[in-house]
Amino acid sequence: MINKTGLYVSPLLTNISLAYRNESYVAEQIMPIVPVSKDTAKIATYGMDNLRIASSIRAQGSSTNEINHTVTIGDHYILEEHALKELVTKEEMENADSPIQPKIDATENLVDRMMVIKEKLLADIMQATGSMTRNTTLTGTDQWSDYTNSDPFDDLKVAIESVRTYSGKKPNTLMFCYNSWMTLLQHPDVADRIKVGTVNAAAMRDVIMTAFPMIKNIIVADAQYNSAVEGGTDTLSEIWSKCAWAMYIEPTPGLKSRSFGFTYQQKEHRLSMRTRWLRVARHGIARAISSAAQTSMTRRSLM
Repeated sequence: MINKTGLYVSPLLTNISLAYRNESYVAEQIMPIVPVSKDTAKIATYGMDNLRIASSIRAQGSSTNEINHTVTIGDHYILEEHALKELVTKEEMENADSPIQPKIDATENLVDRMMVIKEKLLADIMQATGSMTRNTTLTGTDQWSDYTNSDPFDDLKVAIESVRTYSGKKPNTLMFCYNSWMTLLQHPDVADRIKVGTVNAAAMRDVIMTAFPMIKNIIVADAQYNSAVEGGTDTLSEIWSKCAWAMYIEPTPGLKSRSFGFTYQQKEHRLSMRTRWLRVARHGIARAISSAAQTSMTRRSLM
């Protein structure tokens, strides 16, 4: 009898392969892209004079009360160029067997790398109390993992009211880190508000939006990154962790609009051929989080 292993050479499967990829990124949902043509720019900011109550009664024969408004011009952004490249040789393309496609694989690798970088840059800003100065750190029994004493709905209410107080905008978006969302999903306060049916993510979204009808969008940030150094043991770490935000996101940024923040981008993600086989990804981006209508309340250390 012939040994089974000598009957054939194991082929490379052509209908399936394995890869690690994030299912979604939230950076561009939180901070909409505003196309720009210059590396730097200023922005006009109108004051709150239009909301001030002035005397408008005019006695017969007297002059009309004159009012004014203020506009300040300030620096707003400075673009940083981000670029990566990956070499694909002619030999690799000629020798690669299906399903390996060197040029496509290199392109996808570049896009994933750039998206992870963009996500991590924003996460680091938003999770830093020095950047998000209006924030509350939950400690002890206030942390949402304390299912007996914590009150997450009151925490969300305080955050929502804070946005309106400091910006005049009712927040339309709540954002949760994945681990905070999972902790909240198991909280008795959520179960108590779901009178009929199963406690699940869809039901929890409905409960939150019912409690806070101004909230139109709930974002769960669950992207991960490989925190190991090149050549080390791969380690998946959370880009976003133990935080939640209330924010107003402008659906259509334009003149005289306010939003949590914007991503200023000089050009769309671009993949080009520098040489015959060199894949290059580059774009110029900058982010701006303003201090008034773009205020959020960050809830840190939720678990």
